[in-house]
Amino acid sequence: MYKKLSKKFFLLIIVGLLLQTTATTAATSKYNQSVWKSIKKNLRLQRVTRKPQVKAYIKHYQQDPYHIRVLGKRAAPYLYFIKQQVIARKMPAELVFLPMIESAYQPFAESKVGAIGLWQINAVTGEHFGITTDEWTDNRRDITIATNTALNYLAYLHKKYDDDWLLALAAYNAGPRTVNRAIARNRDLGKKTDYWSLDLPQQTKQFVPKLLAISHIMTHYKKLKITVPHIANQPYFVAVNLNKQIHLQLAADAADMQVTELQHLNPSIKQLVTHPTGPHKLLIPVTQANNFLSKIQNVLKQYKSTWYNYKILPGDSLIKITKNHSQTIALIKNVNNIKGNLIIAGKTILIPHTS
Repeated sequence: MYKKLSKKFFLLIIVGLLLQTTATTAATSKYNQSVWKSIKKNLRLQRVTRKPQVKAYIKHYQQDPYHIRVLGKRAAPYLYFIKQQVIARKMPAELVFLPMIESAYQPFAESKVGAIGLWQINAVTGEHFGITTDEWTDNRRDITIATNTALNYLAYLHKKYDDDWLLALAAYNAGPRTVNRAIARNRDLGKKTDYWSLDLPQQTKQFVPKLLAISHIMTHYKKLKITVPHIANQPYFVAVNLNKQIHLQLAADAADMQVTELQHLNPSIKQLVTHPTGPHKLLIPVTQANNFLSKIQNVLKQYKSTWYNYKILPGDSLIKITKNHSQTIALIKNVNNIKGNLIIAGKTILIPHTS
């Protein structure tokens, strides 16, 4: 089936993104094991779970098992990929839990100060590491790009703080300047400069103990008699790169999945269509990949529209706009999630331009 797919429509199909294994047979013993077990084998910071601050959060999480289950469920689509990236870099496996503390593994999370996505990357950090944003995409939300950016940043911080992972984590949360000032103050006072001795913002004082506690909870759940979702130690998604713009609803239909699920795998796409000039990469669940690949070729052949942002002018109405662009009111309302018939001058809506 795959040989029949035209190269014209597929520039690249990556199965098991980057360092993910290409095997997808669940019958293997590796895939039958839980991802939690794989993570547990690569923990490197657990010795500090004896700290009172960490013990307090372990107890706190034990008393809120519902929260633990929710975090595990939210992490399920992303955890294997992130785990593979962390292990490939020989980093502590505890880092896979950083999005649980930063964003509760919610890909559309946005902080009050504008940090975005699973890894809560702010604009300055994103720009420094070459992440692109525009009216169509915000790659701080892209699962693969943001993960590699966050791990690059953590590697930089780890080196900066002389291989001290706790200081690196504190700097990830509070920023290097804040940590540097705290270290300088302690040096001036003749005090220790390890993480536990620093006077840091309250959020950062909580951040590292929370991360260590949640790492312990999620990987020692049997001993602690806590229920966590089973997540197989295998890829959840594959990446498909198309060579043209496509509406997400059409892609979701081809994959036999809900568009909201597709959006959660592709949260960097700000509109309901991929970027006009590309790239047109979509993450698709492994379980839906065969459906998608068997149908998408015909969808792309029939799909001759390019979408662009139209700025609503004074005096415009849905009837006038759809007539001028040879479209239906139902299509424009559905694409732009417009309820009723009211539109506001100065706002923008998506309009298809048919070639």
